Amino acid sequence: METILMYLTKSAVSLAILTMAYKVLFSAQASFKLNRLILLTIVMFSFTGIAIANTALPAILRFNTMVPKKLPDGLMISNLSEITISAASALNHFTFINLLFKGYLMGTVFMGLKFIFNLFKLGNLYYRSEKIEAYGYKILLTEKNIQTFSFFNNLFINKALYRSKQASRQIIKHELVHINQKHSIDIVLVELLIIFQWFNPFVYLLKKSISETHEYLADRGALATEPDISGYKLLVLTHSTRQRVNSITNNFSYLLIKKRISMMEKTVSKFKTAITAIVFTMVLAGVTVSCSDTPNKPSPAAEPEQVTRTSDSLTIEKPPVPKTISPKKQDSIYAVVEHMPEFPGGRKAFMKYLADNIKYPEEAKKRGIHGRVFVNFIVEEDGSISNVKLLRGIGGGCDEESIRVVEAMPKWIPGEHESKKVRVSFNVPIKFVLN
Repeated sequence: METILMYLTKSAVSLAILTMAYKVLFSAQASFKLNRLILLTIVMFSFTGIAIANTALPAILRFNTMVPKKLPDGLMISNLSEITISAASALNHFTFINLLFKGYLMGTVFMGLKFIFNLFKLGNLYYRSEKIEAYGYKILLTEKNIQTFSFFNNLFINKALYRSKQASRQIIKHELVHINQKHSIDIVLVELLIIFQWFNPFVYLLKKSISETHEYLADRGALATEPDISGYKLLVLTHSTRQRVNSITNNFSYLLIKKRISMMEKTVSKFKTAITAIVFTMVLAGVTVSCSDTPNKPSPAAEPEQVTRTSDSLTIEKPPVPKTISPKKQDSIYAVVEHMPEFPGGRKAFMKYLADNIKYPEEAKKRGIHGRVFVNFIVEEDGSISNVKLLRGIGGGCDEESIRVVEAMPKWIPGEHESKKVRVSFNVPIKFVLN
């Protein structure tokens, strides 16, 4: 649940950054085909980019930058993320997360039903419209005073307007560009994105940018063979007063008519387009790296203090650090390898396992004991856990509880180096907090 919410948060922030980058770099440019490609890149990154960043990029970084290190003296280890165990019940935290997730699901269901309802309305209009074949496409004539629009290979137009040959010829040219360039695919993709990111205001800005770009492309395509440019501009103005039918269709007219008309005569600057494309690529790369779960660098074991509480004072001690690791075998023990061992389900599953299974000892609660416990363990060549030992403790039963849960861990996916399974040592810091 928390993993899903974190994924959605990363996706929403990425979409916001990339959409703003597009608005700054491309919205005023007439490179409409490139603009469409950039917008579709943002849509697809919002769907799959975070997952790719969290899988492919960390693997590449590990392969290119991690140097295997042996542990002859046990002082170098791979430190795992700290987990906090609170003396108070975790019920309040999970209740909030549950409420947040349920609220998100309710919004998602609502937007999904809205999308289905729009499809139903479109199907109903299709069923009630008169169907003819013209221009090599299916034309659907309706009695309603609506804007002309297309949806995939279907073109919907008012019957009276269709009989006005000059107007209908120009409008149909415009809509055929939508059909031939498959603009409906873009609209459906962004509508699906809205279902999952309905809470993100930038997704609606992204949809608006896509619809505008579609209109610019259709205007340019229609004007390529249109001798009467002034008449076409007038048609855009007069047709904008008609009712818009559906948010999931390509309509002949759109808001910001003045901007559409100005874009019809705007030329493309190749140099400016190249520069902005390079800048956007850099922004995209930065967002990808920022969203990835990059591997942690190994570091020497930390020197946390041991905290204990007596009846009348608080004592801080530093217990001795074991100087060596006593392996079960004589094989080398590594800190970092090409393919690090992995808990079944990944890092977040490991943290959840610890949080679900470690209980704050009653003795520690009564004595007011809190602090960090550091536990060291080795992931063997077969994935089993061995040599679990305490590096730093705080007493009160916290040390024993930490070791108990670590020893009970299921088998990990073993680490590999040079296509050979190896033993890898880890430290896990567990923070006990009194509320």
